[in-house]
Amino acid sequence: MMIHFKTITIVGVGLIGGSFARVCKNKKLADRIIGFGRDEKNLKRAVELNVIDSYSLNLRDAVSNSDFIILATPVFSIIKIAREMMPYLKKGAIVTDAGSVKGEIVREIDEILSKEIFFVGAHPIAGTEKSGVEASFVELFEGHRCVITPTDKTNSVALEKAKEIWSETGSEVILMDADKHDRYLAAVSHLPHAVAYALVNAVGGLDEKEKGVLSFSAGGFRDFTRIAASHPAMWRDIFSMNKKNVVEMINLFQSTLEDIKEAISNNDGKKMEKEFEKAKEIKSKISNLQSSIFNLQSLIIAIDGPAGSGKSTVAKILAKRFKYKYIDTGAMYRAVALKAIKNNIKLTDEKMVSKIADNIKIEFSADDNNQRVYADGDDVTLKIRNEEVGKGASVVSAYSGVRNAMLIKQREMGKSGGVVMEGRDIGTVIFPNANIKFFLAASAEERGRRRHLELEEKGENVERDRIVEDIRKRDNKDASREIAPLRRADDSIVIDTTGISIDEVVENMLQEIDKHWQIADD
Repeated sequence: MMIHFKTITIVGVGLIGGSFARVCKNKKLADRIIGFGRDEKNLKRAVELNVIDSYSLNLRDAVSNSDFIILATPVFSIIKIAREMMPYLKKGAIVTDAGSVKGEIVREIDEILSKEIFFVGAHPIAGTEKSGVEASFVELFEGHRCVITPTDKTNSVALEKAKEIWSETGSEVILMDADKHDRYLAAVSHLPHAVAYALVNAVGGLDEKEKGVLSFSAGGFRDFTRIAASHPAMWRDIFSMNKKNVVEMINLFQSTLEDIKEAISNNDGKKMEKEFEKAKEIKSKISNLQSSIFNLQSLIIAIDGPAGSGKSTVAKILAKRFKYKYIDTGAMYRAVALKAIKNNIKLTDEKMVSKIADNIKIEFSADDNNQRVYADGDDVTLKIRNEEVGKGASVVSAYSGVRNAMLIKQREMGKSGGVVMEGRDIGTVIFPNANIKFFLAASAEERGRRRHLELEEKGENVERDRIVEDIRKRDNKDASREIAPLRRADDSIVIDTTGISIDEVVENMLQEIDKHWQIADD
């Protein structure tokens, strides 16, 4: 189901804020969109263009009833506005921003948050050299990345909602440490702007002395210097806030430019060609960097395996470590079975059970320690964990109608990446192109022992031998069913959890992830 808010407030209805508002309007992500800013003429124009529904020049009036607020202003004003509006925000409000510097912003705002207000730092890496609401357009973010920078204080539910709404803009949403973001963006965004400004000023200065120089500028000069037309005050603030990183990158650039200058001065053609060839090779790789650092926090991690192999436990740990969304697909089938049982529908009635699967709304909500499962708004976290529902889930999961309905829901939940999904057919059916796949195995006796301990802790008295026998029967049923049988994906990494601790299993998985993607220590 598409995310929806009753009221969204856009603070700063310019290129970014206006484009964000247009997406929300176009996709009906809010009942009402309010604009706030200092330029009433711009705000009136935003209403005329149907970018926003209404506006206010009073910050309190603009944000007091809002469910979601985006701060799309110059970076130096984001913290100031956040501090001013904090007393007026209602309980549960989510605040995000669009600043291209993140470290200082997220730290400062985290410090002023109350427990009832949530902040999720973001930076949509999209834009043009134009500004103002008339420059905004609904497709601005499509095909571009939006970096979200959660901290240890970021509420997980708010994080998921922020990821969802930025995904709706057409952005590829990724998660990254705020300080790492600032260093990388200083290199690939802030430095190019500084170079463009310097180049235009250098050639412009020459043109003042030798009239006509600029008249010879062709496509290459115009393309390279296009960003020098960007808003001067905005970039003044960005450079100032990210000063340390920008200066470091300028020094690096100067050093590299000096090497080329030296080669030219010495008429060292071999060195010049080497430098140019090196640049050409790097440039050719840029569009193909599928495993670049920007993709590292958008992975889909698939974990398959039989019941009791430890999938849920390790999936939760990995999701928490990487600040990913955790999706327990088994819980979804259990929710369908529970709904059928509660409605006195026979689990053997495939048509009626499939209808339930089509219509049921399943949601996951997480806090720091637990995940809660909701079915049509009811908290079923504990209800779906008894033996009757577990056996029912095995029955209904064999129905093609049920599996197709769950497949659609599961793919929708994981489409933006940044997800750890566990089940029995994640790597083979749901996400066959998952970035990394694990298959956890364990003997029936080991899994029976674990389940027996789990039930004992809940006060349920069930013989271990019976549990082991039920597990063997379930394994046989899951492996031999016609639709989506339990099997290992050919490209999955097998980890046998028999006799080893959860910490050891997780460590093995982290080593494999680090081997392929180099993010385990990020």
